[in-house]
Amino acid sequence: MAANWMKSRQTRYTGYAAAYTVVVLAVLAAVNFLGNRYDKSYDATSNKQFSLSDQTVKVVSELVDPRIVLICQPSNQGLGSALVSGYKQALALQADVVVVMAGDDQMDPGYLPALLEPICTGSADVTKGNRFSSRASLRTMPTNRIIGSLVLTWLTRLASGYSQLQDSQNGYVAISTRALRMVSLASLAHGYSVENAMLIELGRIRARLVDVPIPARYGTETSKMRLARDGPAILGTILLGVAKRVGWLDRRRRGKRPVRL
Repeated sequence: MAANWMKSRQTRYTGYAAAYTVVVLAVLAAVNFLGNRYDKSYDATSNKQFSLSDQTVKVVSELVDPRIVLICQPSNQGLGSALVSGYKQALALQADVVVVMAGDDQMDPGYLPALLEPICTGSADVTKGNRFSSRASLRTMPTNRIIGSLVLTWLTRLASGYSQLQDSQNGYVAISTRALRMVSLASLAHGYSVENAMLIELGRIRARLVDVPIPARYGTETSKMRLARDGPAILGTILLGVAKRVGWLDRRRRGKRPVRL
């Protein structure tokens, strides 16, 4: 029994992914070692939770525009938790499409129509920015991010089934609420691995994904992502996704089709 289990397709597939994950973690550690060792973060907010500053909350609250809804978390619960809160609010508002556009100025609003078009024309359920569409678009992107994103994208392809995926770590995303309602928001990670967890969920329901070429845009901002803290969580999410995908494929082979769009 044990010998048959060790020879099974699921075991081999998950084992290969685990081996790749170990190698990837070593590569990322080598690339980011110095930056992570000497980097420091300082929190200037009143509650010391790296949340919105009091002044930011005050300014947004005073904006007189019914289209603006301010969602405040009691503390910084992570990127994933913030996105899930936004997704739930969008569903409550009965929106047709939800777009994630971070406030760090890395996501150019000028490309919003390009993200929306495939969904509005019915050719996609989700669109995702792709910084790797051309070498020219990567000129402002740090080398360590290029290497890390390429490796994590390759692993996320295994976990999600999106073989055409080019930039898994790009957070500039548009999702139709029809697809979003079928995603298990409760299963999404609270940290930076939320991008990978979302792609895995979208792959589960076989949502149609389209990459949209959007150049990388970086300024003087400092990323809060840290390899030692966030790397294992991201890789763990991907590895779990690979294991789940093998199970979904096995159920499909046995005639038990998963829920899909």
